[in-house]
Amino acid sequence: MNERAQSSGGDGISSSTNGNSSPPATSITEIEKLNNDLIKVTKHHPICIGAVYKVDSQSYPNWGFEATKENMAELMRTAGCYYRKDYSERRRNGSIEQMLKTDFKVTHERRMAEFIAVTVREMMRSMDDGTRQFHICDIPAREGNLSVAIAHALRRDNETEKILSRTVFHLVDISGHKLDKAEDNLSQFSGTSEKCITEDEVLFKQLDPGTFDIIVTLGHLHHKPFLVQYLTEMNPMLKDDGALVIADWHSPLCTHPAHILSLLQNIGLEPYRLDMFREIMGNQLASGRIQLEDDEANSLNNHIMHWKSIMRKLMESSCRVGESSRRVGPRLYINAAYDTSRQRQKKLADAGFSLDLADIRKAFSKAHLPMFSCTGSNSAIKRLVAGSDSATVMVGVKKG
Repeated sequence: MNERAQSSGGDGISSSTNGNSSPPATSITEIEKLNNDLIKVTKHHPICIGAVYKVDSQSYPNWGFEATKENMAELMRTAGCYYRKDYSERRRNGSIEQMLKTDFKVTHERRMAEFIAVTVREMMRSMDDGTRQFHICDIPAREGNLSVAIAHALRRDNETEKILSRTVFHLVDISGHKLDKAEDNLSQFSGTSEKCITEDEVLFKQLDPGTFDIIVTLGHLHHKPFLVQYLTEMNPMLKDDGALVIADWHSPLCTHPAHILSLLQNIGLEPYRLDMFREIMGNQLASGRIQLEDDEANSLNNHIMHWKSIMRKLMESSCRVGESSRRVGPRLYINAAYDTSRQRQKKLADAGFSLDLADIRKAFSKAHLPMFSCTGSNSAIKRLVAGSDSATVMVGVKKG
C-alpha cells in the first residue's frame, strides 16, 4: 500500500474517515446551491471545477450530497444537461479538443484502441462458424478510429480477413459530422456500417434485446455518473454469447474534493479561490477518503500532471496573444465521473457482467487471449501504463 496515497497530492488534509461532516444533502435546492458555490470558485478561470453533478454518483456523499429514490431522476437529468452543455462548448470551440490532447492521452488512447482491436478480433475468431454475420456497436464512434482499428486487425490476419465482409459496424454518436467521417474512414474496408445519430441512452431504449455481438467503447464511460444504471440497460443489447470490451481513463481525482484541491493548488489557482473552495467543502475535505492502492495513487498523479500540462498550454497560448491566461481561451472542466478500475469492476458485476478470466476463456475457447494473463489477477483486465491504473482495458461477458 502506498503511504502517500493517504495524504495524496500533499494537500495537508488528513485522510481520516471519521470527520464530523454533516449528513449528505438530499434536497435539490441545497444541492444546486452547493453546485453554484463551487462554480464560483473558478469563475472566469480557463480551467473550471465544473458541475458537481457530473462526478460519479457513488462519490456524491464525499461532496456533501447523495442520490435517493426521490431525487435521483432530477440528478440524472441535471447531470445529463451539464454534459450536453459542455459537449456543445467543445463542438463550438475546436481549440478545446486540442488543449485536452496531451502527449500522454494521445499515445495511450492509440494503444487502447489497438488492444481492443486485437481482443475483438480474437473473440470473433472464436465465435465464427463460417456464416455468422457480426454486429459490432461502437459507442461513441467519433471519427471511427476504434472501428477502423478493429477492421484493420481483422484484415491483417488471413484467418479472420473473411469475417470482415460479414461484419456490420454500428456507429453511434450525437455528431452527424463525426459519423460521416467515421463512415468514410471505414469505406476502405469490406465491412459495412450503419450510422446512429443519437445519444446512447436513447438508443438502448429503441433496440431489441440481443442486437449486438460485441459492444466496444473507448474513453467514454467516465462521462456516466450513474454508470451501473447505464450498464444495466446496455447488458440486454448483447447476444447471450456476446461481450463488452471497454477502455477508459481511471482516476480517483473526482471521487473526493481533497483530490480536486490538490489539483487546483498544482495549477496555481489563487489563494483566495483555494480558500473559497475550503470554506465551501468544510469538513468534507477531511472525511470519506479511501486508502489508495499504489497504481491508483500513480493514476491520480498522472491525472494531475495531465491538467498541469494543459495549464502550460493555456499559458503559452495566452502569452502569444499578449493576454492573461485567466481571461482568454476556452473553458475546460475538471469534474467528470472518473472511478478506479476496482470500482469499475464492481459496477460491471452489479450490472450483470462477469470479468472472470476463466469465464472469458470458456466463452471464447478458440480465442488467443494471453495478453490478459499479465494483469496479476483473475479478471480480464489489462493496464497499459506500468504501475498505474490510468489507462485500462476490460472485457465482460453476460453472467450465466
